[in-house]
Amino acid sequence: MTTYDTDVFYRLIDNIHSEALRIIGSTVPSYTSDFVFEEELEEEFAKPRKTGPDPPPRKQTLFEEIIFGPPPLFPKVKYFKVKPERIVDYTALRRDIAYRIVADHSRALATAMRDGLLPGRQGVSLKLRHLIHRATRAAILTGLDSATRPELLKRIVGQIPLAAPFKAELEGSMARPSKPVHSDDQISEIIQQEVDSFLPRFDKIENTFLNCMKDVGYEGVLSAEQLNGLQSGHYGEPLSWDMICAQARWYGLKPPIDPSLPPPPVEKTFSLASLRDFFFRTPVTQDNQKYEVKRVKEQDQHTYEVPPLKANLLAVIVGKDRNLQIVEDFYQLPGILSSEEGDKGSQLGLVFDRTNFYSPCGGQASDIGVIRSAENQEIVFNVESVEKLEKSNTTISNDGWVIHWVSPSLGSLASTKPPSCLVLCPDSEYRANLMRNHTAQHLLNWAFAKELTSKSFSPTNQSSVHHGSRVDPDKFSLRLTILESADKLETLVGNVEARCRAAIQAKLPIISRELNLSEVMERTFVQRFPWETYPQKVRTVCIGGDLETIDEKINGLTGFFSAELCGGTHVQQTEDLVDVVIVGLRARNQSVKEFIGISGESAVRARCYGSQQMLHISTELGFIQEVIMKSPDSLPDLITCAERLVTIQSEVDNILGGSSGACLLSHLDRCAVKRYQERLSSLLGAVRTAARKASGVPENVDPIMVEQLARLIEDGGSRGDDSSPIARPFNISNFNKPFILHYPFQFALSILHLAPKRPVVLYQKGLAIFYHPESNEKAMTWAQISVKRLNLEGSNLTTRVEGFKRSNLGDGADHFAVVRLLSSKGKRQRDWKPYFCQLVSAINESVPN
Repeated sequence: MTTYDTDVFYRLIDNIHSEALRIIGSTVPSYTSDFVFEEELEEEFAKPRKTGPDPPPRKQTLFEEIIFGPPPLFPKVKYFKVKPERIVDYTALRRDIAYRIVADHSRALATAMRDGLLPGRQGVSLKLRHLIHRATRAAILTGLDSATRPELLKRIVGQIPLAAPFKAELEGSMARPSKPVHSDDQISEIIQQEVDSFLPRFDKIENTFLNCMKDVGYEGVLSAEQLNGLQSGHYGEPLSWDMICAQARWYGLKPPIDPSLPPPPVEKTFSLASLRDFFFRTPVTQDNQKYEVKRVKEQDQHTYEVPPLKANLLAVIVGKDRNLQIVEDFYQLPGILSSEEGDKGSQLGLVFDRTNFYSPCGGQASDIGVIRSAENQEIVFNVESVEKLEKSNTTISNDGWVIHWVSPSLGSLASTKPPSCLVLCPDSEYRANLMRNHTAQHLLNWAFAKELTSKSFSPTNQSSVHHGSRVDPDKFSLRLTILESADKLETLVGNVEARCRAAIQAKLPIISRELNLSEVMERTFVQRFPWETYPQKVRTVCIGGDLETIDEKINGLTGFFSAELCGGTHVQQTEDLVDVVIVGLRARNQSVKEFIGISGESAVRARCYGSQQMLHISTELGFIQEVIMKSPDSLPDLITCAERLVTIQSEVDNILGGSSGACLLSHLDRCAVKRYQERLSSLLGAVRTAARKASGVPENVDPIMVEQLARLIEDGGSRGDDSSPIARPFNISNFNKPFILHYPFQFALSILHLAPKRPVVLYQKGLAIFYHPESNEKAMTWAQISVKRLNLEGSNLTTRVEGFKRSNLGDGADHFAVVRLLSSKGKRQRDWKPYFCQLVSAINESVPN
């Protein structure tokens, strides 16, 4: 019945019942558990089960079940020994199931959200969103909640701490927080937001599934085609996989199988972990050399070099996933490599007695590089990635075997003797970028911690929780728990970047040391993850001095001091970071924020690029405002200003969209550009109003569009005789995409205002609008004949001819027709541009007299 204790469960049910009565204001049948027959359950467990054949299925299609009566909720379960004479009330059964869903889901939501998890689009956060949607759906369908303003789930979750108290089962670093991360009011508000966003799709979702049910056969199973149709929107609203599963169970279908999943994999005969048995007697790889780097000066900056390292080859792993083999006799290696040449699925891993290549740890990506011959320095292998096989999967230790996954250099081994000693050469530039970004990530984490606990950000001195990071050669990321919404963090980001720049300008030393864990545990200021289990030997990374210096000055009012446990690689001076810039902010859910950062010269370029773009936009905007102030009633000047505003808007869209080849834009500059975007839109609206007043066009007609169309038609009219149609592309998106593409009648109003005497066809993307000066539906006939002349065979495209509603245009609707170019599957809009010549030819041949 439920995973909860009976008394706690029934207290939740009572709350659900009372809240449902309060919300809908009418009598609601309560949860009775009529469909779990306890005495028959006991009898069933006391006696051997009967193994007779199941009764034959009902000879009724699901379509008939939907039309003439509710389908069974679930197939008969063997341990539910239902009496033949008992008539099951499926409405009551569904309501009882709704009670259980709301109870189960609300308790899970209350626990997770009080611990800091919130609905989102990935992982556990996505599951929480599914819980809210499923519980809301069940409550509305059974009348427990209002269909127009549902709020049952919000109220129940808010009462969970009182209705179903629970105690933390764990103690220590993994224990539940001593006090909730989110208050009950915050949780209720977030749930209400999710429900409000789900409600507009509710009817569409149900109708979509019922449309699909009409195609389901007697066996009660959704086919792969039906599942794809539900997900792609073939039956109506596209459904998520979670909602498909919930609805299938609700309507008594068998659990669906996800068609996107690959077939069950064949059991592998080999796994990387099984190499431990082979390597057990082999010495572990000594990889301390990966921390040995040289700081060298190049022009005005410092960079780092990884010295080459001679190493002895211990073992080679060759083959594919299911057919890997260990090569101990290196005389076989050239022949094996020759036989594997050209096989893209083959793998080649090298294990040495020592290495200076870095294997992934602490979120930092592995090194790449080359392996050279010790005799002639020729490149023998290209190292594509590195990973470490821990010596034990039960004991925490740094010991293990480092596997270098490589590709052989063409022809390098075919004519040489087997290698005995090779030279390992990591890519120094690649490593330097990793070191710089990893150190920048530490500095950014320190700056956030300082800023979040300062009164300048929050009077409550909010602390942050580090949720992990990722370090790549071109960027790094940092995930933190910050309850403020992403749009309110601009000041925080600015202050954090300022702290980082101050630390860089201070030219602080960065010291990495290997210590015993016991020494570190005595110093509480060293940051570490409480849920991690560390080996006896750990590495500390200190910014601003060594551990002893930081221990003395950590509580001072000034200075930059940070100490963390980290096994990554780092630069030796903060000045080597050059600059640190946050270029992205993602809110994976409402509490965890992911900050994307860059460092070094790329950060300098990002700041410079942002400054240049801001200067250009502000200068152009100032010029336009000056023209408007001088000539507020001049229609030509207003149209010129409008066109320049449209051009700037397009440039701003490209800047924010990150067009190919453009530099990254800092988060602060992005926020500023978005504000300019709003100002541009507002100013364009003001110019449009002034132009309407100056030109005298009606209120429902866009004066800027009228002027653009007038020029276009005049230009087209100079090409050809007075009876030939004008067919031209028109950049409708310059005005407002949704304004035109979803409401083309507004575009038509502008043409009607001009009333051209020649037929006109204007297209943009997948939309072509036909206009004919005569109103006896000649435009519709013209469009239909033109479409028939198009040759779209083999293009997987189709067309759709539409008219205009008289409610929008009145008698003017007879002057127009719309032709949309769509994909055959999915009916998505496609671009006319590749077919425009063919369209023009069809238009000229089909124009009515």
